Amino acid sequence: MRYTGQTRNKGFTLIELMVTVAVMALLLTVGAPAMGSFLQNSQLDSTVDQLKNIYSFTRQEAVHRQQVVSLCAFDTQNNTCGNSWNDGALVYIDRDGAAGFGGTDLRLREVEFTEGVTVVWTGSENRLDLEADGSTDDAAQFTISVQGMDGGIDMDISLIGRARITESEEKKSSELSS
Repeated sequence: MRYTGQTRNKGFTLIELMVTVAVMALLLTVGAPAMGSFLQNSQLDSTVDQLKNIYSFTRQEAVHRQQVVSLCAFDTQNNTCGNSWNDGALVYIDRDGAAGFGGTDLRLREVEFTEGVTVVWTGSENRLDLEADGSTDDAAQFTISVQGMDGGIDMDISLIGRARITESEEKKSSELSS
């Protein structure tokens, strides 16, 4: 074998690097908004599942224990019922008859929701009492949404205690206009 004096460089040319950077920039430009939407949908789905599960648990406990079980907005700072459902939900049995968690009440479960999610309850009080037969006196609706996202998910609670999950009207109309 003869030695010609030329060595072959191992590496990339400037043009190859520029093309690679341009392709990566294009992919990031197209993919970043989709990733943001994916994360928002993931937050929304997670919170809907948490709320649905804690509501189902509350209803099952009321029927199983044959007594009223309450679900209220969870104040994570004070570890009791609060005014905003955005932080989470608390399930308890109101043993002392006061309109809220405290004293001798029995805490059954709580859940903290993902940050950046808004949960609105349209009921007359900031808690929901489920009777021994699984029904409630306050048919109303939870609306779950994520900041920066059009619309959200509604969870309707009927007087017999059934929960039905649907897309909110704002989300339906924003999808139709897209």
